[in-house]
Amino acid sequence: KAGASIKEIEARCGVRASALDPKEGEAMRSLRLEGTKVQIAEAKTMLEQKVILTLGEKAAEKMQKHINTKILERKRAESGFDAAKGGVTGLGDFCQKWKVNAVMARKLARLDAQLQRYMIRHFKPLKAKPVNALRAYTAALLKQPQRWRLEALYEDGELDGEVCETLTVGDSGATIGRQRNGAEGSGESLAPEDQLIELEVNPAF
Repeated sequence: KAGASIKEIEARCGVRASALDPKEGEAMRSLRLEGTKVQIAEAKTMLEQKVILTLGEKAAEKMQKHINTKILERKRAESGFDAAKGGVTGLGDFCQKWKVNAVMARKLARLDAQLQRYMIRHFKPLKAKPVNALRAYTAALLKQPQRWRLEALYEDGELDGEVCETLTVGDSGATIGRQRNGAEGSGESLAPEDQLIELEVNPAF
């Protein structure tokens, strides 16, 4: 029956569902859902409806409260290392090294992957307590303009073999690449080895 229900959820909602074995000390199995946010939301709604139809509304509500209590207990007992499992490789060790609690570790794991990798490589607290310094460091990285992302791209090997150039864009726009000259303005074609790259800027943005 359980297998048939999983297949029905997959067929109707488009998610990929798989039953997980119960964790140590627990009797209940978990169901893992993979798909888009909309697909997962539809699958959760369908599961809730099936539970209510099978157990009845009061029993289903009681079971949900029990599950929520167990989840909260698990989160309270969770270490920063365990809470960071949803982040990039190395985030768990990073949280363990700097004694980051589970609440903050979960917040770090929700940040984009590039920021997580850069933070792991460059965070070096000097005087402040590591956790306080990490809060301030993360807030600084999230502020605009985020120029550190160019350095992160270089460190990740995304700029290998390329020339990276930055310049200020004024009211008249900006051009990156070979500068125009009189011959080009008159309609003369570029030499085979030349390439003209233009950057167009919309002031409305």
